[in-house]
Amino acid sequence: MGVALIGLEAETFYNPHYFSTSTSLTLALVLLAMRCISRWRWHGKKSGLFLARMIPAICVFLFVLRVAHGPVAGDEFYANAWYERGPESFGRLAILQQLDQLPGKQLVVVRYKPDHIVFAEWVYNSASIDASKVVWARELTPSENEGLLKYFGERRAWLLEADEKPPRLSEYPAENLSSPSAGLEGDRFPSYAAVETKAVAGAELSVFRVLK
Repeated sequence: MGVALIGLEAETFYNPHYFSTSTSLTLALVLLAMRCISRWRWHGKKSGLFLARMIPAICVFLFVLRVAHGPVAGDEFYANAWYERGPESFGRLAILQQLDQLPGKQLVVVRYKPDHIVFAEWVYNSASIDASKVVWARELTPSENEGLLKYFGERRAWLLEADEKPPRLSEYPAENLSSPSAGLEGDRFPSYAAVETKAVAGAELSVFRVLK
């Protein structure tokens, strides 16, 4: 148990399931504690036995109460457990649905601010990037952006300012090809959902497998 706790202290980011390897040990300690409690006596009565029996009863009651109530305030996490809500949508699905309704194929160049929240990731694509109706890519340097637009020349290009409130989608301005990029380097905020990347004209396109 001590070794597991020391190991978790070395982590820079914590999820509850990181402690799952010590679950069996934790349950063993709880059972040993219940065994000791069951031997308690008060004025000759087996009061400890009552307390030991109440522990699993209370656990079952709290579980049923939690299931019946559902998520409470603050129960939001990007890797949500069964009793939590997932993070609120930051707008990607709504914009994707709008782009899907347009004729032809679309290219969305995403611009992030320096204080961008890494879990609000816009740039990920289906396994077959070239065949996708909508392709997402990070804004990089002017020359890399120009190469990206040439590669996807048959697509209508858009600039998405992802960290505006609300996110702002507009036609990709031609002057951005010759001016300093307002976005960040592509590897500054890697997509945590990606399983592979595909280099296209100097830009990194994150790919994830769509599970149906």
